[in-house]
Amino acid sequence: MAHDFPSVSIYIPQLKCGNERAWSEVCDRFQIGLASKARQLVRGSGLHQKRFSADDLVQETFLKVWRSRSSFRGETTAQLALWMLTVLRNTFLDKCRRKNLEQSKETWRGVCGAIETPSAIVSVGEREAELLAALEELSHDQQIVIAMRIFEGLSFPQIAIATDTNINTVGGIYRRGLIRMTQLLRKSSNSEFSFGVT
Repeated sequence: MAHDFPSVSIYIPQLKCGNERAWSEVCDRFQIGLASKARQLVRGSGLHQKRFSADDLVQETFLKVWRSRSSFRGETTAQLALWMLTVLRNTFLDKCRRKNLEQSKETWRGVCGAIETPSAIVSVGEREAELLAALEELSHDQQIVIAMRIFEGLSFPQIAIATDTNINTVGGIYRRGLIRMTQLLRKSSNSEFSFGVT
């Protein structure tokens, strides 16, 4: 994918020095390639029009790259393109994680059941807190995969495309995450809570 970007090698030394004109040239030349990859990520995840757009993703990527330009050690177009694609992917995954965790409380209400009495409200609130605490104890990859699967209802193939990960790896991350959550929930509540994965 990095080889699909037009040459910007002559601008890289100036870019590292903070030259805004050079940066503008790089953005203009990389815009189409990054936008194409961003659309693939967003479309493949099933999150298009629901959470954020591919254009937002590209602009945030450009901003992050500009701010951290002094840390770039490469010298070629391919190296710069690969770095930008990595920032794009990481930005996408961070956005998915943030958005999913923001909405997790409402989702967990459905998992915990209907609220009918004051004591039930307290019970559900405690259960939500336990679930969220357990989720936050998981690895970054496990949080993302579980959030996409449970909160968004995405299939394993969709998650694999969105995260640029092998489908078998996605399944393994999901299973290990649920097992870990089950262990954490059992430990915190001394109950036999299980997601059905052993």
